[in-house]
Amino acid sequence: MIKVLSFDLEGTLTTLSFSKKVWNEGIPKLYAEQNGVSFSEAYEIVLKEYWKIGDDRVEWYDIKFWFKKLNLRSDWRSLLRAYLKDLAIYPEVPKVLSYFKGRKRLIIISNSSREFLDIALKLIGDYFDEAFSAVSDFNMLKDDPKLYEIICERLNVEPGELSHVGDHYLCDYLTPRKLGIRSFFLDRSGMLRGEWVVKDLLDFRERVRRDC
Repeated sequence: MIKVLSFDLEGTLTTLSFSKKVWNEGIPKLYAEQNGVSFSEAYEIVLKEYWKIGDDRVEWYDIKFWFKKLNLRSDWRSLLRAYLKDLAIYPEVPKVLSYFKGRKRLIIISNSSREFLDIALKLIGDYFDEAFSAVSDFNMLKDDPKLYEIICERLNVEPGELSHVGDHYLCDYLTPRKLGIRSFFLDRSGMLRGEWVVKDLLDFRERVRRDC
């Protein structure tokens, strides 16, 4: 029986708008202003620096790391506040979380750093019993099965008692499934079909209801 429902954050509960604005507009803009170059030049420089690190390292997700690496003198907190207007959840999220609240334990497992996760929790935190940042709380990424194992131990549940959903095929679907977690791949494009593919969180809700 499924006791815990686990959700990825960005691309699953929240749209990507906030993150994209921070990383692809805010940081290059600060770099351009500080170094006297055009935005397009700054964007290319910053993007190259991003990819020197790569998204398979925890530093990729750490805004404090990037402010230090790029020698940005501004406050990263101010940058995040500047883009709060771009923080948004997908339309079906309140309906789905409201349905499960009180029926299942609800958690978030995200690669987003604690700084981004805590901001999102201001919108949806009341629904959740726990929210874990892989990089901030464990210095790990979600492609490591050990992360899911640790979280199951913390929650005192067997892997088969947890169901996870997210939009990253490796981190949210393949990796937890190695432990026996009932994971689902969220494909909002609707291009993929399959027993473990859902098109939105309403679809995920129906799969969980059917299985339970």
